[in-house]
Amino acid sequence: MDNLKPTALFLMSPAKGHLNASFGLARNVAQNGYAVTYAAPFELHTYISQQGFECIPFLGLPFGMNGEKTLDYLADSQRVKYFDNLIDRFYDTIYNARKTAIERLIQQTKPRLVLLDSFQSTDFILLYPLLKAQNIKFAFVQTMLSFHQQADNLPLDCAVLPHSKTNFGWYWRQYYFRRSLRSFWQSIIYLGRSNRRIIAQKAKMQELNTSYSLDYEQVFRVGFKNIPELIIAPQALEFTDQKQPYQHYLGLMVDLERTETSHDSFAFFLQSLPKHKKIIYCSFGTLYGEFGNKKQLVSFFKNLLLAANQLMDYEFVIGLSESFRKELSALPSNVHVFETVPQIAVLKWSSLFITHGGLNSIKESLALSIPMLVYPVDKNWDQPSNAVKIAFHGLGLKGDLTKDTPTIIGQKINELLQNQAFLEKIKTFKEAAKIQNDNFSVVDFITGVQNTPRRVLG
Repeated sequence: MDNLKPTALFLMSPAKGHLNASFGLARNVAQNGYAVTYAAPFELHTYISQQGFECIPFLGLPFGMNGEKTLDYLADSQRVKYFDNLIDRFYDTIYNARKTAIERLIQQTKPRLVLLDSFQSTDFILLYPLLKAQNIKFAFVQTMLSFHQQADNLPLDCAVLPHSKTNFGWYWRQYYFRRSLRSFWQSIIYLGRSNRRIIAQKAKMQELNTSYSLDYEQVFRVGFKNIPELIIAPQALEFTDQKQPYQHYLGLMVDLERTETSHDSFAFFLQSLPKHKKIIYCSFGTLYGEFGNKKQLVSFFKNLLLAANQLMDYEFVIGLSESFRKELSALPSNVHVFETVPQIAVLKWSSLFITHGGLNSIKESLALSIPMLVYPVDKNWDQPSNAVKIAFHGLGLKGDLTKDTPTIIGQKINELLQNQAFLEKIKTFKEAAKIQNDNFSVVDFITGVQNTPRRVLG
């Protein structure tokens, strides 16, 4: 750490998607005079260091967020899932380990600013006494669009295209009902030690200021009122222009100079492609094999190959794991499949992006002015809503994995590449997003929220 500069500590969810989303913000914070340090598991240190940031070890799981399932996944056969989970909840195994790790981390790094991934929101409860005692600035980092309920917005897992008669409240009530059923079932099987009860107990134990009360009027996580929240996305992607007073949308903030694996070899490959042909890039992220329906995905890729065979004027670059590649027949001559693809490098050469609708992929495509054909893979998170928003704002088209035939896929590809209206929409969208954040200071925003009456971190 640079002893001449105050330290900004990034606590991001240990996944490359969340890290990639944060690098642009980290560079912004560094430009504001901070030495940026990431805390992450060892296996991510090389990747973070390649981006030019210091990284120190940080292990453990956030409490009250089903960390027991991760322990089940990682543990050996000695762990008896249900009974060990029950014991962990009653003896606060995850909570105590995380509390110790955070206290050591703050003591080691002595940060003046802490930026915490919203997907680890309960870490704020553990950080709070330390932030208060040491007068450390704090903000949540949101790598998806807003989780909060608004009068004219929908839950992020909702694939509905709103119109003048949409009953927004009904969709939120449906979401809360499903969540309450899960919480009720959790209370039964864990003898009252549900996530919600554990979080409430620990917030009281840590003497959390009432100004920062728990906020469940949002999706996916427990939130906290009146805490600065930096959303790494343009607000123009939302259906609404409403937001909480402690939220700020940072625009695209894509790190286009991110260091990627296989960059040099791919540059040679891309240069070898016919110059007169447009490149169509297809990638469904890194987790489609875990969260997607394999049968549906294989069927889609087969249809995509059939469509590509009828579109010989285009070159297709597809990111696909070996287990999926084995399910496909011989490739048309204009299709190139790779297990690992440096996404930014390939997008810089591409004219169209076929994507699953992860927010990082969407922002990178917009930053490089590339229209999208979006096929949501994971229906449990934000991809369904993202796909609808891309179509709603005229930035691309939405597809259906189970219904789009090779003919329909081909028609959508041709429309996106031949209709200049998509590029014009993207240009206008980018200009609006840039104006919104001209001369914006992350640090000044955080300080302003925390200095608002009744919202001082204390």
